[in-house]
Amino acid sequence: MSDYFFVEKKFIFRNHLIIDENELHHLKNVLRKEISEIIFVVDGIGNCYEAKILSYTKLNCECEIISIQKNFSEPKNDLTLAVGMLKNSSKFDFIVEKATELGIKKIIPMITKNTITKFAKTERWNKIALASMKQCGRGFLPIVEEAKEIKKIILDSMHYEKKLIPYEFENENKEIKIQNSGIILIGSEGGFTKEEIKFAIENKFETISLGNRRLRTETAAIVSCAKFVE
Repeated sequence: MSDYFFVEKKFIFRNHLIIDENELHHLKNVLRKEISEIIFVVDGIGNCYEAKILSYTKLNCECEIISIQKNFSEPKNDLTLAVGMLKNSSKFDFIVEKATELGIKKIIPMITKNTITKFAKTERWNKIALASMKQCGRGFLPIVEEAKEIKKIILDSMHYEKKLIPYEFENENKEIKIQNSGIILIGSEGGFTKEEIKFAIENKFETISLGNRRLRTETAAIVSCAKFVE
């Protein structure tokens, strides 16, 4: 299993790239990678670089680019996951980690009528997404946005091809494919109110079933990712 290192696009040039101090310690002191060794670098916008270590300084590492793989380990479709924030923030940590592994492109912490906490740990969640991207060997870094009210998310979602909202009172088992882009709304503890479901449907969202049993928020999020990311 290869280790992947993250480098911002501004440090990637035509024939070489620079690994800065954010990744340098792990590369040099933890994994003890030596001059001339081959490593793999991802840029967060879909590319993976096979690179050879050329030199170290106290602040960075210079590498020669050997090859580039575009759209590296990315799904065919573009899926956004909006999830109601949870009282136990560690459960949201888990959602961010697993949604990144499963190929989600964007994560939106969502505020609903039944949301208990309205404090989003956006900086922490973006760090978790970065660590998960490197761990699973993904080329694209999902962005965790600032928390938004459900109505704003719904109104801002008109450009998506498919707009889905798992709902416990939806009994029909529909066969749905998301070929290009989609957004899925997952409720927090207590689920969605009837008014929220009504507003979503009025704005072209489709209610779907995830099975006969009531699922926890984190379970519903993972099931949805696995079901619709392709």
